[in-house]
Amino acid sequence: MFLGVSYLNDVGDTRYTPVELLYDHLTTAKANLELHDSYVSYWQEKDLAVEQDLQKALNQTFDAILLSTMHSEYRSNSAIENYLAEHPNTVVFDLWGMLNILDLKKKNINNKVIVTGRGDL
Repeated sequence: MFLGVSYLNDVGDTRYTPVELLYDHLTTAKANLELHDSYVSYWQEKDLAVEQDLQKALNQTFDAILLSTMHSEYRSNSAIENYLAEHPNTVVFDLWGMLNILDLKKKNINNKVIVTGRGDL
């Protein structure tokens, strides 16, 4: 599950999004991918519909979640924490360092979280 496909946080522009390269690699590897972005309903460059309702997007089980765009909704919404608490085997790839791992641990959320980057918080 990709959380965020737009180029910048809190905007709906997918042109030149770095998410595209990762999406292409994963689809080439035959990964089954779902997309969420509150600001994008249709990813024109990929000719794909994008789910805009976060609660609806998280209404299934995923092996992995990629926090790929630093939307404020992902930083302030408890839906992600609730999902992780209910799905302890889901691995999170936090491409921006958005999640506060210490806060998750205090809430007994112990999913494996891999932080691969640090954006400007």
